[in-house]
Amino acid sequence: ELKSLYNGASYKSTDGRKVLYLSGAQHSYAETPALPIRVVSFSIMCWIKVLSLPSDHPVNIYSDWSAPHQFRIFISSRAHHSICANLRNSRRREMLDSFCCWKIIPNRWMHVAFTWSRDRKEGVLFIDGIIGGSRRVSSALLDLNENDHTVFDIGLKRDDMNKPTFDGYMRDLLVVDKALSGDEVKYMKDIL
Repeated sequence: ELKSLYNGASYKSTDGRKVLYLSGAQHSYAETPALPIRVVSFSIMCWIKVLSLPSDHPVNIYSDWSAPHQFRIFISSRAHHSICANLRNSRRREMLDSFCCWKIIPNRWMHVAFTWSRDRKEGVLFIDGIIGGSRRVSSALLDLNENDHTVFDIGLKRDDMNKPTFDGYMRDLLVVDKALSGDEVKYMKDIL
């Protein structure tokens, strides 16, 4: 259970489970400790239930997205409210430019997973255990930006804190230091 909840972020019981609720109001977010994923393959996954879609700005689901930026999984308002991912390398450039898949369906639980494989130089987005999209990088620079951030954010786009935040529920956030296979993502989705 997270201890760092801000401006209306709270735990609620919904659909028979205790879940994190974010109101979508400005500065309503939660934090997790920052994890050492800068120089390793990794996977991030969670269940989300979006209550309302952002109107004209991206809304981060889980991220380290303030200078120097490392990664984000977010909902893009430009890409028809799709789930997107983005990584920045140690030269502070887009290593894995925003790529998107699958439109958000409001008021429905969706399992979102992003895997980053340094060996394959590939990021893969999964929705409900199904590959939604992938992108390979050609750069030899595979390390994420180095920074001294001590937290990662749930629901907040920290480099633009004056915008509304994620409006909905999250549960079963999991980060592992391995690029999970499609079968492993599906297995984790089914047991969480």
